[in-house]
Amino acid sequence: MRRDPHLWAPVLSVLEADAEHPGLAEHVGQLEAIHTLDLDYPAMPVVARMRADGVPAGIAAAIHAARHLLHPGTDALMAPVTPKSYETHRVPYLDLNR
Repeated sequence: MRRDPHLWAPVLSVLEADAEHPGLAEHVGQLEAIHTLDLDYPAMPVVARMRADGVPAGIAAAIHAARHLLHPGTDALMAPVTPKSYETHRVPYLDLNR
Protein backbone atom coordinates (compact mmCIF):
# COMPACT_ATOMS: atom_id res chain seq x y z
CA MET A 1 0.00 0.00 0.00
CA ARG A 2 1.47 3.35 -1.08
CA ARG A 3 1.25 6.21 1.37
CA ASP A 4 1.54 9.81 0.30
CA PRO A 5 4.29 11.66 2.14
CA HIS A 6 3.32 14.19 4.75
CA LEU A 7 5.43 17.33 4.76
CA TRP A 8 5.18 19.66 7.73
CA ALA A 9 6.58 23.18 7.86
CA PRO A 10 6.50 25.26 11.05
CA VAL A 11 5.18 28.72 10.17
CA LEU A 12 8.00 30.39 12.11
CA SER A 13 10.57 28.41 10.10
CA VAL A 14 8.94 29.39 6.81
CA LEU A 15 8.84 33.07 7.80
CA GLU A 16 12.52 33.00 8.74
CA ALA A 17 13.39 31.31 5.42
CA ASP A 18 11.27 33.87 3.56
CA ALA A 19 13.49 36.64 4.96
CA GLU A 20 16.43 35.04 3.14
CA HIS A 21 14.44 33.98 0.07
CA PRO A 22 11.61 36.47 -0.52
CA GLY A 23 8.49 34.83 -1.92
CA LEU A 24 9.18 31.45 -0.34
CA ALA A 25 6.31 31.75 2.16
CA GLU A 26 3.80 32.41 -0.61
CA HIS A 27 5.16 29.49 -2.62
CA VAL A 28 5.00 27.07 0.33
CA GLY A 29 1.45 28.17 1.05
CA GLN A 30 0.38 27.12 -2.44
CA LEU A 31 1.79 23.59 -2.22
CA GLU A 32 -0.89 21.08 -1.26
CA ALA A 33 1.66 18.56 0.03
CA ILE A 34 3.02 20.91 2.69
CA HIS A 35 1.05 21.41 5.87
CA THR A 36 1.94 24.33 8.11
CA LEU A 37 2.32 24.09 11.87
CA ASP A 38 1.41 27.03 14.05
CA LEU A 39 3.53 27.91 17.06
CA ASP A 40 1.19 27.07 19.92
CA TYR A 41 1.49 28.17 23.53
CA PRO A 42 3.31 25.04 24.80
CA ALA A 43 5.95 25.56 22.08
CA MET A 44 6.55 29.25 22.79
CA PRO A 45 8.62 28.90 26.00
CA VAL A 46 10.61 26.03 24.48
CA VAL A 47 11.45 28.07 21.39
CA ALA A 48 12.20 31.11 23.56
CA ARG A 49 14.67 29.11 25.70
CA MET A 50 16.38 27.74 22.60
CA ARG A 51 16.63 31.26 21.16
CA ALA A 52 18.22 32.42 24.42
CA ASP A 53 20.80 29.65 23.88
CA GLY A 54 21.58 31.02 20.41
CA VAL A 55 19.39 28.80 18.24
CA PRO A 56 17.59 30.80 15.51
CA ALA A 57 13.82 30.92 16.05
CA GLY A 58 12.97 29.05 12.83
CA ILE A 59 15.34 26.21 13.64
CA ALA A 60 14.06 26.06 17.22
CA ALA A 61 10.48 25.80 15.93
CA ALA A 62 11.48 22.97 13.57
CA ILE A 63 13.29 21.10 16.36
CA HIS A 64 10.28 21.44 18.65
CA ALA A 65 7.95 20.22 15.90
CA ALA A 66 10.20 17.26 15.12
CA ARG A 67 10.30 16.22 18.75
CA HIS A 68 6.53 16.36 19.08
CA LEU A 69 5.39 15.14 15.65
CA LEU A 70 7.82 12.30 15.09
CA HIS A 71 7.33 9.14 17.07
CA PRO A 72 9.93 6.42 17.65
CA GLY A 73 9.62 3.69 15.07
CA THR A 74 8.17 5.91 12.35
CA ASP A 75 9.89 6.49 9.04
CA ALA A 76 9.57 10.27 9.35
CA LEU A 77 12.58 12.58 9.08
CA MET A 78 13.31 16.28 9.03
CA ALA A 79 14.73 17.51 5.73
CA PRO A 80 16.67 20.72 6.40
CA VAL A 81 18.94 22.51 3.97
CA THR A 82 21.23 23.38 6.88
CA PRO A 83 21.66 20.01 8.63
CA LYS A 84 24.58 21.18 10.78
CA SER A 85 22.10 23.35 12.67
CA TYR A 86 20.32 20.19 13.86
CA GLU A 87 23.22 17.82 14.58
CA THR A 88 23.48 18.56 18.31
CA HIS A 89 19.73 18.54 18.97
CA ARG A 90 19.07 14.79 18.58
CA VAL A 91 16.37 14.90 15.94
CA PRO A 92 16.36 12.58 12.91
CA TYR A 93 17.08 14.36 9.63
CA LEU A 94 17.89 13.76 6.00
CA ASP A 95 20.79 15.82 4.65
CA LEU A 96 19.43 17.38 1.45
CA ASN A 97 22.91 18.55 0.48
CA ARG A 98 24.29 15.04 -0.17
